[in-house]
Amino acid sequence: MTIKPRLVIFCTRLGAKEANLKNIKLENPHIQFHVTAHPASAWWNRPSKKSGGVTSRQSFIELLKGNTNNKNESLLG
Repeated sequence: MTIKPRLVIFCTRLGAKEANLKNIKLENPHIQFHVTAHPASAWWNRPSKKSGGVTSRQSFIELLKGNTNNKNESLLG
């Protein structure tokens, strides 16, 4: 069985940087890639100008909510 994700969220800039170095995005154009601050960092709950005043936590939750097969399905439980 092969995992076929529709969405990959990097919760650290270091992980995203490593993925870019290995050309993961170029090899998988059908997958959405997003980066958030690490949950243990102060930036997790701090609004960012770059993201339009949204925190990384809010962004993470919205990304999960927006990537379900069915509107009644939730990745959050």
